[in-house]
Amino acid sequence: MKPSLQPGVATTARVAIDRERTIDFMGDKARVYATPALVRDIEVACRELLLQHLDAGEDSVGTRVELDHTGATLMGMQVELQITIAEVAGR
Repeated sequence: MKPSLQPGVATTARVAIDRERTIDFMGDKARVYATPALVRDIEVACRELLLQHLDAGEDSVGTRVELDHTGATLMGMQVELQITIAEVAGR
């Protein structure tokens, strides 16, 4: 890993909520951002930030998720994911 991988390094990712990211089991009028899609978008945003600070051949994957998804986001809206490295421990 590069020395630039330090606590406090941050980025913001913006995600447009398209049909693929919404639930489908409550009909078209209730198409809201699905929690599994949110988790995936967070995972991708975190990885993209980390890749900027990793050496060639290194990669990362999440190992733990704790999330409160408390607000419905309608299809067509945008969300902003604020990603911050809180700690660097080990590899």
